[in-house]
Amino acid sequence: MPGMLDLLFLKSGAPGTENEGERAYLLMLEKASMLIVLFFILMVVVALDVPGWLGGLIVGGSIGPVVYGHYYINYIRRPKKRQNIDVQEGKEKRKGA
Repeated sequence: MPGMLDLLFLKSGAPGTENEGERAYLLMLEKASMLIVLFFILMVVVALDVPGWLGGLIVGGSIGPVVYGHYYINYIRRPKKRQNIDVQEGKEKRKGA
């Protein structure tokens, strides 16, 4: 699991970081999608008619996984894939040489 500093470095190399205006919109969309997911979780809790304390516990406990999931999908998975592809290409070059 990456540390917070690793995550900041990955975010700085993410697509869309060349243009600061575009990056601002991407960050707003990222936060909005996190809030929408949390809103859906809240709506499921309300629809199940659970007690208030349990609903707060469920929504509060889901904040961490939702945020980490978004960061994983947007910033961690892509560089890991690129790194694995580079490693595989390096192995193939060594085999062929």
